[in-house]
Amino acid sequence: MVGKRVAVAGGFGQGGGSRPTETLVSLQEGADMLTMSVYNQNGELVFRQNVGELEPGEHRFAWSGQDSDGNQLPVDTYQITASAIKDGRMQIAPVSILETVSSVSWNPAGQQLDLQLLGGDTVSLAEIQTIAE
Repeated sequence: MVGKRVAVAGGFGQGGGSRPTETLVSLQEGADMLTMSVYNQNGELVFRQNVGELEPGEHRFAWSGQDSDGNQLPVDTYQITASAIKDGRMQIAPVSILETVSSVSWNPAGQQLDLQLLGGDTVSLAEIQTIAE
């Protein structure tokens, strides 16, 4: 598992700095318009991008770590969301953050494997949606 890229549900992850933040967005019905939004820890919108029309399935996107004006943001935890419009209805699309596993350890209290991610977060194996690479 060490060195593998995993998809963690929830849309929260490390971003900013020079390393792009990669996401997976799942669309069951596709979208006439998909909008990706990035919020800082204060809940302030720092970046928004209209992606356009997409077919059903999983789609990969990368956020450069810059705000809407092209300024590089500091390394921090950000929330990335996706909203899809299909046939005039808006719905929230699930977003997963792709992170690299830096180490794996056994958690005796939870009786589970915990994965330490390169961004500094720790998640249980049960929280992993996909092993991407």
